[in-house]
Amino acid sequence: MKTYENHIEIEGRVPYSTPSNIIDVKNSGTTIRFFTALSSLAEKGYTVLTGDDSIRQRPMQPLLDALNQFGVKCFSTRLNGYPPIIVAGDSLIGGEASILGNVSSQYISSLLISLTKAKRDSRLKILRGKVSEPYIEATKVMLSKFNGIYYEKENEYYIPSKQELIAKEFHVPSDFSSASFMLAAGALAGDVKVIGLDFNLPQADMKILEILKDLGAGLEIGESWVRSYYNGKLKGGTFDLKDSPDLLPIVSILALNCEDKITIKGVKHARYKESDRISSLSSELKKLGADVIEYEDGLSIIPSKLKSCKLDAKKDHRLFMAFSLIGLLIDEGIEIEGKELIKVSYPNFIQDMINLGAKVELD
Repeated sequence: MKTYENHIEIEGRVPYSTPSNIIDVKNSGTTIRFFTALSSLAEKGYTVLTGDDSIRQRPMQPLLDALNQFGVKCFSTRLNGYPPIIVAGDSLIGGEASILGNVSSQYISSLLISLTKAKRDSRLKILRGKVSEPYIEATKVMLSKFNGIYYEKENEYYIPSKQELIAKEFHVPSDFSSASFMLAAGALAGDVKVIGLDFNLPQADMKILEILKDLGAGLEIGESWVRSYYNGKLKGGTFDLKDSPDLLPIVSILALNCEDKITIKGVKHARYKESDRISSLSSELKKLGADVIEYEDGLSIIPSKLKSCKLDAKKDHRLFMAFSLIGLLIDEGIEIEGKELIKVSYPNFIQDMINLGAKVELD
């Protein structure tokens, strides 16, 4: 891989080299799930994958079970379904397997990509539906762009073996997950225009536009930009975030400035993110004086008077950024632990907030 000022060149090859050390994914659940499957395409030998405290509590067993069915020798070192994970190289045979689709779309995406290089044609059956389905759609679009082949019928995928993917130039679109925080900031207390957006590729968090519109926020959408602005108190409503669970923290904060109750449902899988986001949001928002009802698969947040307090982001980058938006609603501001977390997904977040006029003090 070669890195330049504004692009990266990657020269692919299979089999991959067996790593000379462990693979430390830090705080990235996507990385450990994708590379667990990809590690089965390495040369003979073993790959060890691990990460921080949060990663070592992320469920991996459904993916391990499916890979085992495809011939891969892989297991959790503690035999509990959580990282660290050990994967034998040169072991992705192919064949038939099933996997739970109601825990993480990352399992399915990692298999769709890796099975293009299996030794035999593969059939993957998805059980119990799919969550975060736009992420699977994004994977399918990317496979097609690089001439990957798959066939889909209801909840089954058929992937031909030994495919030769074609190297191409690809422009990485701006991230709607990061843009969502800025758009929420505009809707809560200001006027924000986010430029350089791409509406042509599927992104789950593009749903923020629909949510802001339903809430009555000021919203303008251009060819490659979105403007959001304060338009008075937001409305309430019920939102099913099954396919966009990363918006749970943002919608929860938007709820704090609503006239009516907001209910968020369909996000049981958000309990298996960097933190149990449902429980974490419930406990931390209650510190503010918010009236919160916690369900197995979501939250209800009822308008109430807020007070300044100290919040714990629970080592979760999206919670830290979401909690930062609360400071726009409270004159005394808010104190949040965990500023180092933003480097996980949005290193410029604090600077962008300052550029928008937010008052930020860093310890």
